[in-house]
Amino acid sequence: MIKSANPLKTVRLGSLRSVRWNIKGLHHPIKRCRIFSHLKALAPEILFLQETHLRVNEHSKLKTGWVDHIFHSEYGDRSRGAAILIIKGVPFINESVISDTKGRFVIVIGYHNWDDPQFFYTFFAKLPHLDTYHLILGGTSTWSCSQI
Repeated sequence: MIKSANPLKTVRLGSLRSVRWNIKGLHHPIKRCRIFSHLKALAPEILFLQETHLRVNEHSKLKTGWVDHIFHSEYGDRSRGAAILIIKGVPFINESVISDTKGRFVIVIGYHNWDDPQFFYTFFAKLPHLDTYHLILGGTSTWSCSQI
């Protein structure tokens, strides 16, 4: 069992099981192997990893046989870092990615084969440019900013 001062949190996003964890760095191969072994045992469909401490050219270390998509923030130093991993078998279609150049967040815009994919095209087309506005979301969706 992996112990952490910041324990991982398992959250349901509608029908999807997700795990959020501040992993405090993934440089060491043994730590990386233990973390991914533990995460795989939890059987998530989406992983939200905080503090990966990986440079842009090191994110291939997040690729495992059971991970299909990797989205990560872009930062050139071995600190910070955020990543979203989507597990194989999850019918996810990626439309775009917003990645913070300071390594604080990554936003993945896409859909999980819901009833009406056109809804998300229309929804995101109506959003203003996030570089000049703050975004507060609400509604009957199955996700929230606090979960992400």
